[in-house]
Amino acid sequence: MPQTTGAVGVVSTGLRLAFEDERLNSTTSASTSERVAAAADASRSLLYAAGEDLNTQLQQQREEIEHFFKMQVQLFPCFPAAAPFS
Repeated sequence: MPQTTGAVGVVSTGLRLAFEDERLNSTTSASTSERVAAAADASRSLLYAAGEDLNTQLQQQREEIEHFFKMQVQLFPCFPAAAPFS
């Protein structure tokens, strides 16, 4: 038997409840998907920044080592000059 909700002339069939549950689940799934996508974007950005920082550090170390070898050749000319790193 249909229930009345307290308002005159309004009858609850229970369909709205099922619709609300579905809408809530849909909203929750979309919200979760958005959070997962945001976390993935943040991870990619962090990895990209870390990779860029690592490349910068490696380049700086290459330059320092090459400078060191050039100084060694200038200080000790009896050793043959080595080809620079590539």
